[in-house]
Amino acid sequence: MDMLIRILGNTWTLAAVWVLGPIILIVLHRRNKAKEEEATRAPMKTASSSAPASFDGEGTRSGKTRPGVPMPGEEPVTGYEIKEIPSGFRGLKWGEPPVEGMNVVHDEGNDKLMARATDELKLESVPINSVLYSFNLDRLQGVMIDMPILSADPLFKILQSQWGQPKQPNPRQPKFYWLSRLQGMEATQAVFEKNHIAQKASLILSSKAIQEEKAKTRA
Repeated sequence: MDMLIRILGNTWTLAAVWVLGPIILIVLHRRNKAKEEEATRAPMKTASSSAPASFDGEGTRSGKTRPGVPMPGEEPVTGYEIKEIPSGFRGLKWGEPPVEGMNVVHDEGNDKLMARATDELKLESVPINSVLYSFNLDRLQGVMIDMPILSADPLFKILQSQWGQPKQPNPRQPKFYWLSRLQGMEATQAVFEKNHIAQKASLILSSKAIQEEKAKTRA
């Protein structure tokens, strides 16, 4: 797995672009611009931390019990049963079409960004700002979860306790990666990133198979 991560190193850094493409830049830029300008003048806040025990995704599989990765200044997380990264999100699996109740936020032809009003703006009791679903040719290819910076450490601790130790290619950059051990359409790749300047964080889940397919098409 380490060798695969090294091979995909440059690809990982473009994970958000692969998953949601230019539509994320178009939709979210206007919404976040004002917040970012205000945040640069505000003092940074220290995020709180807590550790509930489960993730509300789908398709989890048990693995070995091993310690998670601690945040700076924290004790290692131990005694948790490591599970497989969920395939899809909240009842939707990778490759499935949009469901009733979803609304198009942005349309780029083959790629559509959608949301649903019924989504709870909490993940494991941790507050989040939004959930956006990315579809390619009406197939679910990725999910982007946006959250305030104060939710970053609590949610990160939950993820590491369940999925194990993530990869962090650049120790100076708070950007972490998990790669599913599954194959085919069930395989998931996850990216978690904190942005203290903008006072927010994000979790991006995506279908490894669909992203590889699109990469081959572009090549």
